[in-house]
Amino acid sequence: MQTFYNVVFTLFLCLSAPYYFWKMWRRGNWQGGFSQRFGHYSPRVKQAVTNREIVWLHAVSVGEVNICTQLIRALQIQAPTLTLVVSTTTATGMKELERKLPSDILKIYYPIDRRRWVQRAFAIFHPRAIVLVEAEIWPNFLWRARSQKIPVFLVNARLSPRSYRGYKRCSFLFRPLLPRSPPWAARIRKTRNVSSTSAANPKPSTWWAT
Repeated sequence: MQTFYNVVFTLFLCLSAPYYFWKMWRRGNWQGGFSQRFGHYSPRVKQAVTNREIVWLHAVSVGEVNICTQLIRALQIQAPTLTLVVSTTTATGMKELERKLPSDILKIYYPIDRRRWVQRAFAIFHPRAIVLVEAEIWPNFLWRARSQKIPVFLVNARLSPRSYRGYKRCSFLFRPLLPRSPPWAARIRKTRNVSSTSAANPKPSTWWAT
């Protein structure tokens, strides 16, 4: 399954890359953090995460960034010794992160979901846990987390009808990635309500997160 996904993803990436590069060029300031999308990070980033306990949070774009900032404030109070790394996919999301989060929070671009690039990112950050804000699911990223036994949390995971249909059509791919009992689920069913939907179990469900 992983080989099939990586072959299809690489073909899709090659075909779609010109369009996305054109969009980035039109938007401007595309050079900033461009290499991070391929798992290459500056010495400053590497130094900031060396010998630290990392929690990696991912917020796709502007809407998710607003949720992520609230979560970060709570984590800073409850676990002040953790080093928080926040990734985003879009340039607008990065602008929001830089505007809303203090300088001590490391902000990066999420690596493109090609196996080698994802492996590079994990080799640098060695996260203790991963928090995905909204249901943007990239298989290589989750496969890597699973292989390293890194718990993954999915918060505020609302699916549009269109996305739901897409995940359901590809349930053969997403079912192994989203088991019915996610890591740490039994330990976090006590406080705040976070609704989610899983391709492994298409009926809406409720998870509880601290």
